[in-house]
Amino acid sequence: MAKLYLLMGFAGMLKWQWTGGSARADVRSARGAGSVVAPTAAAMAMPPALRRVEAGDSARGGANPERDELFLRRYGSDVRVDERVLFLTEQLLQQEHVGEWKQVLRRELSKPDYVLHADAPTPAQAQALLLRVIEKTGLLTSIRRSIVDLHCEAAQVVQAAAARKAKEEERAFLIPEMQLMPNGLDAVSRAREQWDAITREEMIRFAKEINKPLVTPKAVVSAPPPQPPSEAESALASVGLKSSTNKQSGAVATRFLYDSKDLLHTLQAIKPTNRHIDSANVAPWGSIQLQLNTLTSLELQRRFVELAPTVGQIGLDDLFPVERQAFIQEKLRVGDIVLGHQSMSMARQYAKTGCPSNLRPGMWRQALSVVPTPELADYFQTLQTRVQRWNCLTDEMYMLDLQQALDSCDYFVFQDQLETVIMAFSRDSHVLEHALQINGSVPAPATAGDKRFDSPFVPPNGVLPFSGLVMYLAPLTYLYADELVIYFVFREMYERYWCKLNTIRTESSTILALCKLFEDLVMRSASTTVFHLLNVGIKPLEIVFPWIQSAFSGVLQIEQVLLLWDRVIGYDSLELVPVLAAALFHFRADELEAVATMNDVRELFDELMEIQVIPLVQEYLFLVA
Repeated sequence: MAKLYLLMGFAGMLKWQWTGGSARADVRSARGAGSVVAPTAAAMAMPPALRRVEAGDSARGGANPERDELFLRRYGSDVRVDERVLFLTEQLLQQEHVGEWKQVLRRELSKPDYVLHADAPTPAQAQALLLRVIEKTGLLTSIRRSIVDLHCEAAQVVQAAAARKAKEEERAFLIPEMQLMPNGLDAVSRAREQWDAITREEMIRFAKEINKPLVTPKAVVSAPPPQPPSEAESALASVGLKSSTNKQSGAVATRFLYDSKDLLHTLQAIKPTNRHIDSANVAPWGSIQLQLNTLTSLELQRRFVELAPTVGQIGLDDLFPVERQAFIQEKLRVGDIVLGHQSMSMARQYAKTGCPSNLRPGMWRQALSVVPTPELADYFQTLQTRVQRWNCLTDEMYMLDLQQALDSCDYFVFQDQLETVIMAFSRDSHVLEHALQINGSVPAPATAGDKRFDSPFVPPNGVLPFSGLVMYLAPLTYLYADELVIYFVFREMYERYWCKLNTIRTESSTILALCKLFEDLVMRSASTTVFHLLNVGIKPLEIVFPWIQSAFSGVLQIEQVLLLWDRVIGYDSLELVPVLAAALFHFRADELEAVATMNDVRELFDELMEIQVIPLVQEYLFLVA
């Protein structure tokens, strides 16, 4: 009877355990679960309230009013500690493995080693015995980790919900017409509309120039009999390469509709309409003339607290021979736990401090919620069938961009994979529906020849090809061998991140806001260098814009790009990209003060490939900015 009483007091023990571990929870919350400390117990099931968090997190907006209200009411910053303890206790007791913990205690208490002299022991006796048994069975660590994980998850939900609530309250002051606007600035909306119109008109003009329709059905022809290889093809085969003459024959005759310089000039030309022309007698130092809100140095440090020098980092701590083995072993141990948990938010938290190369493929898929299924395989096959059935005018532009990527010695061996994936991407209308903004697709004719085209736009994905598009895809070939996985990881990353680097909007993490953040950072950290460059006719943004727009793909070594993208996925934000650009600018500030032309600048950054990303960003964020 006494032992049954002890088991019934298990919930109270859990509540006490959370109270006793609150200091540990605060430390873990401050450091972030992305460090080498395990973010969750391997055998822990997600409680119902946090399962709803995961479900809401996977949605595009992440908003869930019912969930937000629950967590703000039960775990907000103004809620008393004892009420927050009660909320976490309720969540903890709903886990499936609490039953397993009770069974472990029941088996342990059934041993004759534990003897109580009363049928109903006092609370103090019960608590002391329970603590002793829990420590002996090894459950104490699991309970503490579970409680800390619940606290971290709940704190993240409360923070996001509070931010959304504040934004909604702010929007309540706007008139209805302004609430419906996708952007708060008329100048940006007009610039975006003009950009879309120009790219569409350029597409139609190009079709007329080469006298080709926007879309045509592919003719079905029988395969010609095999021919003996030519001397050139034999020479290529002898070194293990394939001839790409047939695949690229049309690419050399085409061109892109715009490039990064065109987009940059469009961003620089946006002028605020509510500023008087004589309001300032001094020309602005920055290229972006809009007054956009950017993060301060202190806000950046808080935003990227997991990058602090006190937290272990893949890309830095694994470079030291003495500490490398222990650090990597612990990082791998935690990574295996995260992958076993199948939690998107846990994978993101882990990625904030970098992913070991052998865990990166699985961690990215988990963080992006990419799970290959037979349905996805069928969908991918459908996209390939569309490629085989139709010729789009943009196909040659995609192939031209592919050829530029294949000119790099890093990617030419992945030609077949890259071509299959990028052409399937061009036929996927899912991108048109889910990306923040597409860049000027052209309405397709209702019929082509005697067949009906299966998309209202050309290209069907709504993405007019531009120089550098394939470079968003190319690094993934070093992570995955399966074209199916490569495709859906790339599509998710394009819809979440890369489309923002080619849109004209004011939201955070779009190219306009990122450029403004870069300019504000370098004006604070390297003002004399900026002043010198402006005096010789060089705008700092013109130096780094290709870096930002490409997210450094093709600029840095592949491993450094992947380390940067770890953090992009972890923070679900592109804000670290301009921070890295500002860090590189500051790193070369002294040399930049000696340049006189843009050619001098290019020569200065020719050795950029050798840069170590994480030490540079860490130093800039916490010592310079």
